[in-house]
Amino acid sequence: MTLHWKRMHRPALAILVLWAASAQIDARDMPLDPARGSPHPDTTPADVSKRPANVLLFGADSTGMQDSAPAFLAAARSLGTGGGTVTIPAQGKFLLDSDLMVPPNVSFTGPHVLNGSPGTNVSARYDKVSGAILLNPGATIRLSGGAGFDGVLVYRKGMRFPAPNAAAFAGTAFTVAGDDSFLTRSQVMGFHKAFLANGFQRIRIHDLWHDNTNGIEIAACTDVSYIHDNHAWPFATIGAGVAPPALQRSGVAYYFHDVGDWNKSTNNFSYGYRRGHWLENVNSMTLLGAAHDNTIHQPGSIGIAVTGTSHDTRIVLAQAAAQEVGIYINTKPGLHTTIQAANTWANSGHSVLVDGGNVLIQGSFRDAPYGVTINNPASHVNISGSYFTAMKGRPVHNAAGSPFVTLGVNDYGDLAAGQAAIDGAVLHTIVAAEPLDLPPTGDMFIVAGSTDFTTVKGSWAGRRVVLKFAGRLTVRSGAGNVHLPASLVTKPNTVWSLLGDGNGGFVEVSRSVN
Repeated sequence: MTLHWKRMHRPALAILVLWAASAQIDARDMPLDPARGSPHPDTTPADVSKRPANVLLFGADSTGMQDSAPAFLAAARSLGTGGGTVTIPAQGKFLLDSDLMVPPNVSFTGPHVLNGSPGTNVSARYDKVSGAILLNPGATIRLSGGAGFDGVLVYRKGMRFPAPNAAAFAGTAFTVAGDDSFLTRSQVMGFHKAFLANGFQRIRIHDLWHDNTNGIEIAACTDVSYIHDNHAWPFATIGAGVAPPALQRSGVAYYFHDVGDWNKSTNNFSYGYRRGHWLENVNSMTLLGAAHDNTIHQPGSIGIAVTGTSHDTRIVLAQAAAQEVGIYINTKPGLHTTIQAANTWANSGHSVLVDGGNVLIQGSFRDAPYGVTINNPASHVNISGSYFTAMKGRPVHNAAGSPFVTLGVNDYGDLAAGQAAIDGAVLHTIVAAEPLDLPPTGDMFIVAGSTDFTTVKGSWAGRRVVLKFAGRLTVRSGAGNVHLPASLVTKPNTVWSLLGDGNGGFVEVSRSVN
């Protein structure tokens, strides 16, 4: 063959040189000069880890017709045991028709700094985006320890845009197989699940735009995972119209369960999912800036759900709109959840629904049948510093008659004059005894029984307590820890007010005999 060197274009020359080199040298053993596209004369095999490996150099098919998983793996292995970076060029698209196991500490870097819509919502042709990965739903990308993907677009093989709905979504795009794996600045669409980590620690996911039946699932994580700035939205189907079937997803956008030790979920958003965040059996987890919107037409939808043995959960600066329930709490008895600076609006059932566990609530709640609903008589619920407006029913609906509901200073907005802010309010009843032991939580109690007493325990400086007596008894002066001008003889509906004196006793504020 005669080569006309002077007439050859430099790219063609580079390709010819690479072809000739590949016939003699294993690409895993001879690094390439990225500037010349040919073997570098001054490098050794050890130098390979110092520069990225391009998947095209290892036989990846940019037409998207042939399985490129072997080429992706070969590129990753060429970096050696120390790992490194493999580049996916902005050229065509790449089919992964079989599983890809990414070796430890190998980073696949795509051609995009960030991924997003290539057009308007109604004409987003993701199939025209260069450098995309088409993943067979029967395969998955497995991430070993310290491995991950950055700047890639991944969608299901055979997918068309816009998709009519999520009925064909299938498979799991990314499956974690080692600690410290990551997925960043990418977009994943068309799968049953975008990302699954079960039994691994310190997972990092950020700036992920995703549209799948289920989004990110982190299970059995015993050291902190950081999941932040992700956006779950109907990217794949929005072009098919705005009817609810095209916009709704039946799964969970962000699911943390079974340990979830100190996981951090920050500034994560979803639209149209049956569950935005679901925290099940996690411990000491923080949701910061969680935001969940919906179509209003999805029955059973919940913005944030905290269930099971989850405890010490903090929900801070959350938003939940157009759900059936904005925030749902149903944990085991005695387990605590804190809701702080939350905003909910236009929810068709409840702003906050408590079916179990103890909850501290502070926020702004608007436009719902009820603000906070308590369905468990054993739940301790403290609502303070909150604002309620446009409630169709009571701001606080104590449906179960829990005696442990405490209302602090709240603003009940447009509640009509003469209306109570809470229905179903029940006072905690204690039985008269010597001494009379006050529960530590609460400021008004009913005292049942007829046993006389002299001492009231449960005092601290400034504690104000109101006791309403159900029957006849005598509180004797002089012998106990209550400062009385004279003994108190009660009858039904006698009301007695006390103030903690700071020395373990009480001072009588007032008494009334009704």
